[in-house]
Amino acid sequence: MSLYWKFGLALGVFAALVSGCLMYGRQEYRRGEIAATARISAELAKSAAREQANKHAASQTYQHNKARDERGKRVQYVEVEKIVEKPVYRGDCLDDDGVR
Repeated sequence: MSLYWKFGLALGVFAALVSGCLMYGRQEYRRGEIAATARISAELAKSAAREQANKHAASQTYQHNKARDERGKRVQYVEVEKIVEKPVYRGDCLDDDGVR
C-alpha cells in the first residue's frame, strides 16, 4: 500500500472515531437532559401538592373560624330580637314635649 492509502485509511478511522465520540456524547447529553427534566417535573408536582394541601388547610381554618363567628353573631341577633319585643318610642305623642 502506498503512503497515500495509509494516510487516507488513518484519516477515515480517525474521522469515524471522532464522529462516534460526538454521537455518544450527544446521546449521553440527551439522557441526562431527560433525567433532569423528569426529576424537576417530579419536584414541581410534589411542591404543587404541598401548596395545595397548605391552601386546603388554610381554607378549612378560615371556614371554621368564619362559622364560629357567624354562630356567635346569630346568637346575639336572636337575643336582641327577643329582648326588644315592643317598640319603646311611639309616634302618637299628645303634646310638643313628647309626654302624654
